[in-house]
Formats: sequence, structure tokens, C-alpha cells
Amino acid sequence: MTRTYPWHAESWRIAQSALARGAHALLIAGAPGLAKADFARALAASHLCVSRDTHGHACGVCESCHWLSAGTHPDFAVVEPPPDDDEGGRRGGAASAVRKKAIGVDQIRGLSDLLGITAHRDAGKVIIVQPADALNPAASNALLKSLEEPPPGIVFLLVSDRPALLLATVRSRCQSVPIHLRDSAMASRWLKEQGMERPELGLALSGGAPLEAIAIATNPVWARRPELLRELVVNATDPIRMAEVFRDLAPAQALSWLQKLTYDLVFVRLCSRVRYNVDLSGEIERLASRLDPIRLTRLHRRYVSLQRIANHPLNARLFLEQMFIEFSRMREGDASMDGTK
Repeated sequence: MTRTYPWHAESWRIAQSALARGAHALLIAGAPGLAKADFARALAASHLCVSRDTHGHACGVCESCHWLSAGTHPDFAVVEPPPDDDEGGRRGGAASAVRKKAIGVDQIRGLSDLLGITAHRDAGKVIIVQPADALNPAASNALLKSLEEPPPGIVFLLVSDRPALLLATVRSRCQSVPIHLRDSAMASRWLKEQGMERPELGLALSGGAPLEAIAIATNPVWARRPELLRELVVNATDPIRMAEVFRDLAPAQALSWLQKLTYDLVFVRLCSRVRYNVDLSGEIERLASRLDPIRLTRLHRRYVSLQRIANHPLNARLFLEQMFIEFSRMREGDASMDGTK
């Protein structure tokens, strides 16, 4: 049975209270890495279960729970973007990342059979839409019709990292269930229980998302982050040489690290502390004190603008070189490559 996590407790109470009052649609929203999909699945199991515990969690042993675990529950559906393997993925090559398409109107219309028949049990039916911000305009309007005139016994659970992208009319038909990480100490304790050696660093690098912190800790690529940042921050290594050393690093990953680095450099100037790369706080603070904050801010914005092509640059090696060159020029005070000209 899908689990909930310690940081879900307050949101769980909000959701259970809303459902008890007869809410037919909940918008479960929060930052990535907080297990919102797991929360929605656990909430669906709870709503469909015939023998919940005192906290409202599904029993895991009734017929409904078995159906849900087996993926055969007749009163439950999940709507999500269909996977779209790119050409590299079909060849089995290095570019095998799976991209996600939008949720289309046909997927929403395909729910009509589920919506039109009587539920098998008194609990009704549950439909999860995740991520809801992937709904295309036609699908959003089709879903809105069901939210405006919901069939009896239907509960919609919309899961979103970016709820602002949803139609305002869709948001207005939903009871908001925010998921936040309010207690970093609690998250650190939980990460230690999972065997993480440096939970505070993991939380900082992930922006306060415990599951993302675990993914970072178990991803061998992230072991190269300190090396890359020290070459930039401490050693001021030649950018062409750096591009050679890190030539096998995915451009999108390198860009993500550079975005966090430039954010930290700006944040030090404004707030006197590092947010992400806390293991390199001293080095970042010393460098930040010598940099022009205006050029630094422009470079950070420049890196943000590169996100649109980072996953599929025309030439990955040249993309790395350009990023490193622009950082080097910013250090040297040359405006010609930091987006100011």
C-alpha cells in the first residue's frame, strides 16, 4: 500500500476533513520531491477502503485495498501523460530519457465509462490526475465540466507542482491541500533513518525536498558536483579545459549546478548566506565578495534562459564550453559574455 511521510501529517488532516465534508475535488500542490503522488494514492486508498484505521489510513487487507494494490480496482483511475520515448530511447542509446507529453482531451473523455456507471462499493470512485498542470487546454475544459457538475460519489484528486498553470476555473472548483516541508529538523531525522550520512546537505541541494535529497545521494553523477564547483569557484580553471574534463556530464545537469551556484553567489550578497551549496559556503562567500552583483545577477538569468535548450543542445561540448566561458568572463569583469551585451 502506498505510504505517507512525516511531512504529510498536516495535509492529511486537511484532506480527510475536506472529504468528510463532501468535497468532490482536491488540489494537492507543493514543491517537487515531497511525494505528492504517493499522498494522493494513499488518500485514494483511504477513501475506497472499508476498514480504515483511527487516522484514516487504508487497512491494506480488505478487498478494496487488494484491488488497488493489484491495479484492478473498478472504481479507481489515474490520468497522467503518456510516455513518449525519444528517438535515442527507441535505439537504446544514451539519450534514453523518457519525455512526458501533455494530458490530452481524449484521456479525459475516456473517463466517461467510469463516470457513467454505478460504483461497485458505497465509497464511490476516485480519479487521480497527475500532474494536473500537464492538462492541455482542451483537456482542462473537459475536466472542468466534470468538476462543475460532478457525478454523485466521484472524488477527483489533482496533483501539481505548479498549480498556477492550471485554469483558474479548475482551481476554484477544488479544495486546496498544500503540502509543505515546515520542519527541516524532522526531515533530517527521517533522512538519517533512511541511512543518509549528510541529510542537511541533501535537503539544501534539493531545495528542501526529502525524496529528491535521497535521489541526489544515490546518484553517482552528483559526486562530481563539488569537483566542478571548486574548479569554478576556487581554482578559476580554464573553461576549455573544464569542458574537456566534464565532457561526459549531461549539459542539463551542469546547467542546474551552475544555476544553483550563481543563485548562491547572489544570495550571499543579499542575505549573507548560502542556500544550496552549503558544503562550499566559505569558498562561495569569499568569491561573492569580489564579484559585481549586477553582472552576477545577469549571468544567473542567462543560465535560467538556457533551460529551454539544455536537454537537447545542438552540440553538448560547445554548450558546456559556453557556460564555463561565461562564468569565467563574469569573474574577470568582462561584460561581453555574461549577457550584458
